[in-house]
Amino acid sequence: MDSQLSKPRPTKLHIRKLFTRRDALQPTYISRGISVSSVYTFEEDSREVLYPTLVTTVTTQAFLVRWNGNQVLVPVACFAEQNDVISSVCVSHSGSKVAVAYRSSLVALYSVPNEFRRSSLESRTSLLDQLPVIRQERSWKPIAGNIIVQLAFDFSDTFLVTATTDGKVKIWDVEEGHITHSLKTGAAITKTAFHPRVGQLELFLSLDDGRLLVYDLPTRNFSKTFQCNQGAIVSFDFLSNGNFVVFSVYDNTLHLFRTTDMTAMKHISVDNSITTITALPIMNEQTDFQIFTTSSISGRLTFWRFSMQEQPKIYKSKELLLSELYGAVESIYVSLSSQVYLFVGMENDMLHVVDTTKMEITTSVVGNLDEVYDICFLSESKRIAVASNSEDVYIFDGNLDYKSIVLTGHTESVLSLDYDPLTQVLVTASRDKTCRLYKLNDLDALFESDKLETLGCFAIALGHDGPIGAVSIARTNHTDSFIVSGAADHTLKLWKFNTNWNGEIRQLSASWTVSAHQKDINCVAISPDFDIIVSTSQDKTARMWSSRDGKPIATCIGHKRGVWHVSFSPVDRIFATSSGDCTIRIWSARDGACLQLLEGSSSSLLRVLFLQAGSELASGGSDGLLKIWNVKSGECISTMEAHDDRLWCLTCILDGELIASGGADGRILFWKDITLEKEMEEMESKKDWILKQQDLENAMKRKEWQTVFSMSFRVRSAI
Repeated sequence: MDSQLSKPRPTKLHIRKLFTRRDALQPTYISRGISVSSVYTFEEDSREVLYPTLVTTVTTQAFLVRWNGNQVLVPVACFAEQNDVISSVCVSHSGSKVAVAYRSSLVALYSVPNEFRRSSLESRTSLLDQLPVIRQERSWKPIAGNIIVQLAFDFSDTFLVTATTDGKVKIWDVEEGHITHSLKTGAAITKTAFHPRVGQLELFLSLDDGRLLVYDLPTRNFSKTFQCNQGAIVSFDFLSNGNFVVFSVYDNTLHLFRTTDMTAMKHISVDNSITTITALPIMNEQTDFQIFTTSSISGRLTFWRFSMQEQPKIYKSKELLLSELYGAVESIYVSLSSQVYLFVGMENDMLHVVDTTKMEITTSVVGNLDEVYDICFLSESKRIAVASNSEDVYIFDGNLDYKSIVLTGHTESVLSLDYDPLTQVLVTASRDKTCRLYKLNDLDALFESDKLETLGCFAIALGHDGPIGAVSIARTNHTDSFIVSGAADHTLKLWKFNTNWNGEIRQLSASWTVSAHQKDINCVAISPDFDIIVSTSQDKTARMWSSRDGKPIATCIGHKRGVWHVSFSPVDRIFATSSGDCTIRIWSARDGACLQLLEGSSSSLLRVLFLQAGSELASGGSDGLLKIWNVKSGECISTMEAHDDRLWCLTCILDGELIASGGADGRILFWKDITLEKEMEEMESKKDWILKQQDLENAMKRKEWQTVFSMSFRVRSAI
């Protein structure tokens, strides 16, 4: 629970009281919120490569992100926020325009400067609220009261189509900003797309009543209609430069039609309901086939080979399992030089990046951590493990490029984790009533790999009758270690394990079990000498136990509400607890006596952590505030506005020089101690003021009154 990688105690300590945000892991993608321009281009003047315009959205915010085939989802700019929930986003085919639709039916149009698409551009910050802002070019509101669910540019970037939930469609002149066409379909629209051939101004619309409509812009009429009696049309895309259209229906079928006369060419039955269809670009004009992909609600991605012959044929080429638990909701492709990557968005806000040449997953991107329950550093380079509202645990590297290694095995959300840097073992606890142990000694090689990497556990602890909300790990000798877990079944269990692994998953047996509390256990911690275990609970108590046999040592009574967390001092025989009563209490680890009461918070304190050899405490509250406390004086010496919701977890490295906080807002923030930097700045400023004061006094003695007047003004300005 309490992860702290620290250096030896310094000979002289300074009070850490000033911290600033330096980095962050923040939501950059929520499912059904991504769009991209079709290809990379060249800047006319410099001939420098302009990368595809890739846009992702998170609730009310849209981001321009960089994908260069290596780093993933690196934000480089954001689009001016409208304080409204985004319902749809679309990038023009040239990448120069971005349209964003909001729940209020507002549509905002943005022009993307080339400076944000150049290959030489690097992200300036990982803090999303400090990104450069792209201002809107214009905005309009097509139909009040109806949500826009579909946006589409034509291939010349001349027209933009908006489609609402009630089946109304409007086509806009992008440059002039006025409506050129208005039509009604009479049914909900599932997808809109212009014919891919430039100059052929036909708009294709698929509907949930089984119709596929073709609207001809020059004649202002529906020129073709296909009625599918098997159910709603879910998705479609064009093949062979628009000569064919392939679409999926809810009855688990694929249909291929010739677009010139809407003649049926092929019908294929599939195993699962298809949610998206994406035709990949034809990279070689001499080829006689084209690849398209389908993704399904079962989490599978299928590659299909379409032979462009007089009698076209479709073959299944390969199938990938993306997720056993979550279905795919959208897919787009990104072309970089001769390489094509496919981004597949999942229901759980994950983005899987697929190499379409090798037809395999290269990496997975965590678009949104949702609610962060626990975090711990794995090294002093900011490598961090994250437990969020997911059955998987994600490990992010220190460069914070959103690429992660995934620890699998749990079947429900992971609530707690802890790490032993000596044995390189990470332990996790979950709602699925199990703890799992992972060996992390090969992380460097895994992060250097170009493939998606997952790790399974080497041991599992099974025995609790309720969700496990707390776990802690201790190392007792070179080979034998133990973990302690606390659960909603009110019990505390100690499990011994051996770090020698023969490749088989071992099932651990509890060395002892005690009925520890009358309500759910929130936290467990192990003393630095491994002799004492402290558990905290919603029953308002903290209890001390012997790690050898589980016998009770003392009960710490004093908090007036549930006790959320406990942290041991790294040097003194004391520990601190934080509670829903808005206080922190410091207790003796010898007899459980309360030594100190720290007050000053106006909200429940959910986390507490000793810093810098025990001279300070950090706390996190339900109000999202991060507070720093002086242990000796008991005073709160610093308060930082950290999260927009509950601050659930804290961890630190470098003896508290760098703190990480995680919250219910899905963000992980990194806080750097700048106390010494500010003190040095103040000393330099004071030194400069003293020198100026001395010069002023010397000028007065010499009766140089013009100089005195000028210098007195500068001295007064420096105060």
